[in-house]
Amino acid sequence: MLRQKYDPHPAKLTFKPGNFTHVFGGTPRHKGAKPERHEVPMHLLADLDLTDQLVPIEGESDLIRLPLYYPIG
Repeated sequence: MLRQKYDPHPAKLTFKPGNFTHVFGGTPRHKGAKPERHEVPMHLLADLDLTDQLVPIEGESDLIRLPLYYPIG
């Protein structure tokens, strides 16, 4: 389960090497990225590191990554 953390101040996530491992784009690498009966996988927009306190979403238990996919094509 995911829930939104409320913070009235804007935050800027960085997609460069550092303390957190956010990834912008790349090859889809999760089960289900290619829907059944489709030849092309969904496009990975970003893969967010939920351990970064600036990410306004928090997960329960051991969830530490949030891949964001978009079906292009």
